[in-house]
Amino acid sequence: GSAGLMLVFHRLWLATENSIFLGAARRWLDDTLARVDGELATMELGFLRGLAGTALALEAACSSRAPSWDALLLLHA
Repeated sequence: GSAGLMLVFHRLWLATENSIFLGAARRWLDDTLARVDGELATMELGFLRGLAGTALALEAACSSRAPSWDALLLLHA
């Protein structure tokens, strides 16, 4: 979903410092926050399509360090 896309672009920005990736990550972050605001009470709790994965992706967006848990998604370098 949008949180996963945000995470991918955030990781690309961390790896390259290319502002195009940062802009895309910010757009997907905005989309994720809008979705969470509208769906929080009805969201699934799971990792891939739910609240747990969204929370992890949002936490990763707040850091300048790449998370290690994203190896599960084959994003770890």
